[in-house]
Amino acid sequence: TTTIFVAYAEYDPVLDAAVIREVIAVESVSAGSAASGKFIAGDKPVSVRLNGGEEFMLTRNFHLSDFLYKVRAGGTLVFKVLRGASTVDITVAAKASDMNPV
Repeated sequence: TTTIFVAYAEYDPVLDAAVIREVIAVESVSAGSAASGKFIAGDKPVSVRLNGGEEFMLTRNFHLSDFLYKVRAGGTLVFKVLRGASTVDITVAAKASDMNPV
């Protein structure tokens, strides 16, 4: 489960507009889930890659759930996470048993 750690607005010169940014944080990790033993409460995911593809920045909490809809069984996610003062990469392999039927 993730939560919004802090939210703020900033000016984006490329868009020439104010944009909302959120720092998301892991609130809890379900035992037996694909994230179990990898993420810990307080981790702050900042980006994710699927199957070695393009890095996707997680600047809003809903970006993470939207991105996870792209994952299929057998996919590999690599998250860039702020853990305390360090940045770590966390790799998660998606299994069919992790998928919810839609």
